[in-house]
Amino acid sequence: MPAQITEANKPSVAKALQAIGHIDQSFFTDDGERNEALLAAYALVSRLETPWETVARLGMGQPALGGCLKVARDLKIFESWHARDDEPRTSKQLAELVSCDAVLLERILRHLASNNVLDEVSPETYKQTALTLALIQPVFGAWISYLYDVQIPCFHKMPEYLAKTGYTNPADPADGIFQYTKGWKGNLFDYYDSHPEESKTFNDVMGGVMAQQASWLDIYPHEELLKVGPQDILSAESSAILVDVGGNVGRDLDRFRVAHPELAGRLVLQDRPEVIANAINPEPVQKMSYDFFQPQPIKGARAYYLHGVLHDWFDVPARKILRQLRSAMTPGYSKLLIHEHVLPKDHPNPQATAYDLTMMIKVSAMERNESAWHELLGKYGASVIRIAPNAVSVSDGAALHSIYVAGGGFQKDKRYQNFDLEGHQTIFSTLDSAYRDLMAKAVLPLFAMGRVRASGEDGGIIRTCVDEFVKLFASEKEKALARKPVSARLDILDLATRLTVDVTTGYLFNRRYGGLDEQSMRSTHNAKSQHNQLSAAPFIHKIVVFGRFSLLPNWLFRTVMTFSMSLGRLFPDKAFNDSFARIDDFVTRIVGDAASDKAETYQSRLLAAGISRVETKAQCKAVTFAGTDSTSIKLATLIFHLVQNPRVRQRLMQEFRLHGGDAATTDPQTLPYLRAVVQEGLRLGMANPACLTRTVPANGLDVGDTFIPPGTSVGMSAWTLHHNPELFAEPYTFRPERWLDEGKEATEETKRLRRQRDRDVIPFGAGARMCIARNLATHELFVAVRAIVESELLEGARTCAERIELDEWFNVGIRGHKLEVEW
Repeated sequence: MPAQITEANKPSVAKALQAIGHIDQSFFTDDGERNEALLAAYALVSRLETPWETVARLGMGQPALGGCLKVARDLKIFESWHARDDEPRTSKQLAELVSCDAVLLERILRHLASNNVLDEVSPETYKQTALTLALIQPVFGAWISYLYDVQIPCFHKMPEYLAKTGYTNPADPADGIFQYTKGWKGNLFDYYDSHPEESKTFNDVMGGVMAQQASWLDIYPHEELLKVGPQDILSAESSAILVDVGGNVGRDLDRFRVAHPELAGRLVLQDRPEVIANAINPEPVQKMSYDFFQPQPIKGARAYYLHGVLHDWFDVPARKILRQLRSAMTPGYSKLLIHEHVLPKDHPNPQATAYDLTMMIKVSAMERNESAWHELLGKYGASVIRIAPNAVSVSDGAALHSIYVAGGGFQKDKRYQNFDLEGHQTIFSTLDSAYRDLMAKAVLPLFAMGRVRASGEDGGIIRTCVDEFVKLFASEKEKALARKPVSARLDILDLATRLTVDVTTGYLFNRRYGGLDEQSMRSTHNAKSQHNQLSAAPFIHKIVVFGRFSLLPNWLFRTVMTFSMSLGRLFPDKAFNDSFARIDDFVTRIVGDAASDKAETYQSRLLAAGISRVETKAQCKAVTFAGTDSTSIKLATLIFHLVQNPRVRQRLMQEFRLHGGDAATTDPQTLPYLRAVVQEGLRLGMANPACLTRTVPANGLDVGDTFIPPGTSVGMSAWTLHHNPELFAEPYTFRPERWLDEGKEATEETKRLRRQRDRDVIPFGAGARMCIARNLATHELFVAVRAIVESELLEGARTCAERIELDEWFNVGIRGHKLEVEW
């Protein structure tokens, strides 16, 4: 049970609340940091509210708030108040100002104040806020009318429409929820052409959206549009510089005009005739009526810009828009700039999910996540997509060498400071290359391939642990079968974690943690029974979970960590606390005994290099986590796919019998099909699927014909590279044969594809900062896979799920922290 707030701990609670109370918009240096804090605040509210409070807020508070805002807009309260002055006013004074019943208006204002729309400075006396002053402006106030004209009616009809259409995803822009609500035949834009008053409101709303989004000039290095290699574009022929396609009334284009007034005559705004008639751009900017489904009349422009266009259309019409642009572009010169929302894979901002549903009710379209954008644009050869104001995701494997390898690779960016452990930099997290080299050189000899290979032979730590792993697997399988007919399930992730923690610690520290020796595994027939879970697991899971915050600025990450630790003291997590204490005690003992170590160990080599005992403890915890978590994910993934693919097991058995020799003395990495199986497992079982970010140095980076400026955070994602359908047909399918190229003629094309596949699979990262323990992890997988297949323990097994459900944070997590098979 969580700890309750008592008189003893009230001061700590008060201190935490006081710290939160001082945070406002001015606390943050940029909008990204503020948004991250806002998400954390939303999450805090959801944890503090009772179910009844949430229902009351959704069912009464929010509808009442919308109604009160509409009444206030109809009465022009905020406008009239501002015209007089912005001093505090009583509800009676305001009622006289707008000719409204004083009792009624007090009830309206009271609800607005309770929701922080107004400030209540004393009983029945109110003060304007930044929000109410903003609502005076047409681009913001229009939202209130739009809410009642479109949003509320459409969302009101949404359940009825979806039920009527059998709960299929709306995809027809001319026959969707908007048309059902309005009784209209045709798309949204045709409707607004026929309803000019509502069209004006819509355009004001779009202006509000654009006004609040970051200017594209702050996102994209627009000066680069004026350069063509060493040549200044100003001296080139007078073709169009920028074409704003579907640019509404031209707000984005005008920002570029203000920044580069000398180019005004080479700027082009395109939209429907009714919208162009209201364009705000002065002469000599060209304003052109244009349907973007028709051939693009402006050929060979330096850049074509789409802001909020493609999210209005599903993939088929979106591809038609892109085809028209591509045919007009000059290869190697023209650029396509797309300014859109990118939905994260998990834990999205509620505003982002609301945008997505708004696209559904209005135009039967959607907001896309990063994978969807890569899929849509990849068909047109796009390999570089800017996904944040100062971050770029690259999917072209040819850039791996430039970013991670050449000259030691680009420097890691500051996000990696979030992976320091207990205040200490680690080999993984440090940005200081000299410090990293000091630690890496101290321990690198431990990972020599000859030393690792010997540990997989008879008497070696890998061989010993794998033999015990197979025995434990057999024992737990027998117990599972004895539970029939109730259940015969086995958690292969827990079992894999027991093996990898013992191999990691036994190999590096010369002392095993004891995962394989702990009380037998939890009974998976009872999903709530966690008492026999590996004791190190909560420690590992907690670090993985905190990886979701790794993109936060370091100062905000530390704030989140500090607040979390404060809550942890108030509401202790016994499982984690016990797990951390067990890990800490283990590491304290091995570091304390390092002086008497007869064999060379990780801890003794760090101490000999001048690393303090306190810091050496932190480094030992870090490598225990890294070696255990990543390798257990990979091994569990391999076992899962081996269970699903009996033919792969059969072929492996044939290879072992014909060419395997003695498992205790034969190097398993010499067996071609086993090598293909492990390689395919590494492709699908990546432990770090996220972008491995680096900072672009002073001379910038060229990827194809795209220039990425200095200071940009750039990286490549294993998830994107490993699932590239051009290199890996059926990329989500486990197919080891793809690594053998069997039955294919050795043409130049097949050789090229094989080189690219080998290059683009990066399960341990790339370049100088690649995981130093990769040899150990890989050999452990080879030995374990051979042993588990030869034991025939997987015969008759089936997986309890069709596929592995992942939480794709920086470190991937298998959802629910378990992966079961059954007989």
